[in-house]
Parts: sequence; C-alpha cells; structure tokens
Amino acid sequence: MKRILNFISPVRLVAIAAVVGIFLFIVLGDNGIYQFRRLMEMRNGLSAERDRLNEDIDRLTRERAMLTHPENLEPIIRSELGYIKPGEVLFEERTTSER
Repeated sequence: MKRILNFISPVRLVAIAAVVGIFLFIVLGDNGIYQFRRLMEMRNGLSAERDRLNEDIDRLTRERAMLTHPENLEPIIRSELGYIKPGEVLFEERTTSER
C-alpha cells in the first residue's frame, strides 16, 4: 500500500486528473465525439430525406409534363372522373356482393 502511495505523488495525481478531464471533454464536450456522431446521423437522415424529396419532385415534374398534352388527359378524365362522350354508353360490371 505504501508503494502505491509513493507512486501517486501530488504532481502525478494532477497529471492523471488533467488527462481524464481532457478525455472526458473530448468525448462528452460541446464539440465532442458523441455530439459529432449525433450530427453525422442527423446529416445522413436529412440526406436520405433530400434524396426522397428529389425523387418526388422528378416524378411530379414528369407527371406535370404528361398532363400538359391533351391526348394524355382524355384517358385520365374518362377513368378517374367517369366522363363519356355524347352517344357513348357506359357499362359497369358489378361483383356478386353488389347485386
């Protein structure tokens, strides 16, 4: 026990405390490794969200371009809104549960 007390002098104790303090500051401080890791995860999540939004923008841009042509509008209007031309007859198929 006396040997350990001789090894740990006040100067060495201060040095050890300083090293531990610096290590804790690097790991847990405001700009520490833990905060850096959280920021990297947040950046990766935002990057994935940005990619998804860019894909949505591309899809909507293509859809908008398609809808500007009148020949593309007719089938959509007929199927989604149920419009028919004058003189046409609309036939609807019913399932057995609807009868």
